[in-house]
Amino acid sequence: MYCSHCGKEIDSDASFCPFCGEKNENAGKSSINDMIDNAGEEIGSGIEDAVNEFKESFKDASETISKKMEDADGHKKDWKEYLTKENLEKLAALSLLLPLFMGVVNVVVSRVFFGLSFFPLVGYVFGIVPSLVRLIFVLVSLCGVAATAYILYEDESKRNTWTYILLGCNVLAAISCIGVMFYWSKALRFIFGLISLVYGIDAVSRVIVQNKGFESQPDVSKDLNAYKDWYENYKKEHASEESTELATADNGPKSYFDGKGSTLFGLYLLTFLLTCVTCGLAAPWMICKVFRWRKSHTVIDGRRLSFNGTGGSLFGHWLLWELLTVVTCGIYSFFMHVALRRWEMQHTTYEDEPAGAGQFDGNSFQYFGYALLETVLLMLTCCLAAPWTITLIEKWEMKHSVIINGRMKYEGTALGLLGQYIIVLILTVITLGIYSPWGTVRINKYIYSHTHVDK
Repeated sequence: MYCSHCGKEIDSDASFCPFCGEKNENAGKSSINDMIDNAGEEIGSGIEDAVNEFKESFKDASETISKKMEDADGHKKDWKEYLTKENLEKLAALSLLLPLFMGVVNVVVSRVFFGLSFFPLVGYVFGIVPSLVRLIFVLVSLCGVAATAYILYEDESKRNTWTYILLGCNVLAAISCIGVMFYWSKALRFIFGLISLVYGIDAVSRVIVQNKGFESQPDVSKDLNAYKDWYENYKKEHASEESTELATADNGPKSYFDGKGSTLFGLYLLTFLLTCVTCGLAAPWMICKVFRWRKSHTVIDGRRLSFNGTGGSLFGHWLLWELLTVVTCGIYSFFMHVALRRWEMQHTTYEDEPAGAGQFDGNSFQYFGYALLETVLLMLTCCLAAPWTITLIEKWEMKHSVIINGRMKYEGTALGLLGQYIIVLILTVITLGIYSPWGTVRINKYIYSHTHVDK
């Protein structure tokens, strides 16, 4: 910095010029400006990196889907080739579940975009999004009605009592979706949606899981057992990812997660009760309890992790972070995530090397850029982009996580996570959120089975 009086070069922190003795009015300003510039550069860098990774992930997904849409000769199929009777029957069965999903998505989208409605121009633009989402559900439900009616018209063998019942339930599902869109009576749309949902669960089992026609007669016990058999077959197909004995396999040590959803459910319940009773003061201890449970059930390349942090050592940090979050109107929450992650890694080591310690060298402003892109994508896609955003964040966090000089790397893909996410989403919605701990375990199994030490 140069003195504004004599023009000599001086220290930017000097309160007075050592040459002319005049007061340096710009003292400290340069460092603050530099800090702001650096912060802006880091945020921009985080957004740019996240966008580039998202583009790569989206490109891979597009290529995979494109290959599946090609025939044996490598030619792309025309969209009309997908309008088979089998696919129309599947659409008719799935459309019965739309009122349930529309109700959940409508609540989430309305709350997310409600806060933006107070901004003049942005609020008007984003205010259209909830209406468009509702319209999509209504159109798909009407397509379900049309698909059922078309098959009944074209194929006389499909006409029996059960198909007419399915057609009626499709009409009720469409009315329920329209009712949500135009704010009709809650009782009406709830009753119609519940009827279509109950019959839809059975219809999906018969038409999609068991590959029967929708004219087949329902058998509740057999149809529900079909879901169980499908799940058991799914588990067998993915046994290599869920087995806890992979660490001793002949092809080298593996990574996996062997925690159970029932234990996590108990931890969540205990955390909720103690946090409420203590007005939030017990949060650091319960966070450490969850960290310790997760680390103790995580194996990276054959080595089980360990966590030695305590609630007492986290308590002081936690109070400071909460205070800064309140003072900054929530802005510090982005920085709080990185601060908590850094503290967590400092107390993470291997079970066979307890004296060691980990570290996290991620930048808060870069994470802000990633989190900003994640929020936008989830809002615009009604959370459908979650597998891609989870993959983005996991790759960034793992490459900045080090355990005893071993830097982590995440090799999972959004498409690989997509199947797990759909299962978790459906079961969580059906159970009104009760399945979420088991869903978290399922997602962790995939994530940690694709996490390794970057050698």
